[in-house]
Amino acid sequence: MKTRNSFITLFCAFLTLVLTSTFAIDIKLGEYPFPITTASFSAIEVAANVQMNDLTYTNNLTYDYNTVNGYFRPYKWPEGAKATDTYLEFTLTPPNSANVTVGSLQIVHKPNTALLGPSKISLSYSTDNGTNFTPVAEKMIISRTMFNTDIFTFENLSISQPIIFRLYAYESLYGTVTQKDLWIIDNIELFGSVQGGVISSNIEFNNNHQIKFYYSDNNLQVSNVHEETKLTIYNFAGKIIKESIINTDQNIELKNAGSTIIVKTTSENYHSTVKVICK
Repeated sequence: MKTRNSFITLFCAFLTLVLTSTFAIDIKLGEYPFPITTASFSAIEVAANVQMNDLTYTNNLTYDYNTVNGYFRPYKWPEGAKATDTYLEFTLTPPNSANVTVGSLQIVHKPNTALLGPSKISLSYSTDNGTNFTPVAEKMIISRTMFNTDIFTFENLSISQPIIFRLYAYESLYGTVTQKDLWIIDNIELFGSVQGGVISSNIEFNNNHQIKFYYSDNNLQVSNVHEETKLTIYNFAGKIIKESIINTDQNIELKNAGSTIIVKTTSENYHSTVKVICK
């Protein structure tokens, strides 16, 4: 029995290492929300072991910030094809030898009017301090009257060095003094995962603050919960069998979950963990 228990413990530990990368790719790395009242280009909800600088724009662009609704509205985009000297830019830096895998960038946006403003946008990134840029994709702006949600996905973008991102807009009519070729941006979000590095001092993840689990008789006991946490539970095949937001200890009934489950937790500060739990 002792040998069997030791094997189960080692097996679960092995699965945790294997599956962590599979289930940890969808946390938010950071967001540019463009808040109301005051113009701001700063990132918020930045994940642990990630730094994101303020969003910047090239000198040949001008912007009109809508503080009532919280919209960033840069304009003077090229009338023709993409201009490599006209863009928005931000840099993600993984300090403390952390490794960042970037999965996707989501932007909510629209042009100014049915005629004015860009018709296409695209995204590029650089991992060599701006010497070379890799194009990701080009998106046609589908709606010119309602906000569009476009998602750019990355292939094999995993690195421990700074990444520079550039967003371009083009095929835009300039307009007039009162009717400008605004590119109206509501928010920009970056998603991915972070491995390694040293957790910053203002976030504590020692043993006293780790969520604890006990799984028996189709019940999962969750204890040591100190903050609002998203809980996602998978069966061994990777199918989600339960999702919930918790802020206190819980006893969760899991019907037909099997002898092995995978539990992913994501806290308010976007620290994510994955645990494989065996009966």
